[in-house]
Amino acid sequence: MQKYEMLLICILLTGCNLPISDSDDQLNSQAGTIVAQTLQAQGTSNPVGGSPSTATLGITETPTPTITPTYSLPLLNVNETTNCRIGPGQNYQLITSFTPGASIEIVGRYPTNNYWVVKIPGGDETCWIWGEFSTATGSYWVVPSVTAPTSSAPSSASKPGSLTYTYFCTFNGVTSDIDVALNWIDKANDELGFRVYRDNVQIADLSANTSNFSEVYAANPTTLITYSVASYNAVGESERASISFSCQ
Repeated sequence: MQKYEMLLICILLTGCNLPISDSDDQLNSQAGTIVAQTLQAQGTSNPVGGSPSTATLGITETPTPTITPTYSLPLLNVNETTNCRIGPGQNYQLITSFTPGASIEIVGRYPTNNYWVVKIPGGDETCWIWGEFSTATGSYWVVPSVTAPTSSAPSSASKPGSLTYTYFCTFNGVTSDIDVALNWIDKANDELGFRVYRDNVQIADLSANTSNFSEVYAANPTTLITYSVASYNAVGESERASISFSCQ
């Protein structure tokens, strides 16, 4: 690069010392043009106060590949029997419960207390379940965070679910001895106990977490008998679950 600069300087100095003529002007102009073009071809800045010339290289950038993550349905696999409520805590009303082996769709998360909002199978209703006894699978990280609803006021215990019965009638010479056994699902976790009614008269007061009752009762074979079971807590008694039957 320095030799080109020296050449240009020599030409300019020579031009300054010689008499100027039209042919000299033309010669000097051509020489300056040749030098400038030579310098530009070498990627060198214009030495005569011109704008710098930058050589452009034809480099093609390799595009960065886009990775699309695989999505799978967020599911909560239940490991132990767990209640599902309208909010994150025991102050919220119980809606249902899930037994080990259940796999339910996750639609929201409440990381503050390790709660998940899940869709109850068979409909669009949702409930809140504690994640302590469950395992989240699938793309659960994509579900939105949710805000806890306002805590509901304390309510009576939940109504017993799925009341079933078996009975045997034995004629005793006058009436029938009815051997009856009742079974139900305990859907409450804050009950103080259960009350059993026969024809709207209380016949038993059972402890919390009870789910069965049996007795032998003498009655006319044609009499329709109604048994009812309700849970209760400090707030009050739940709605009764009832069944009716007779020996004939």
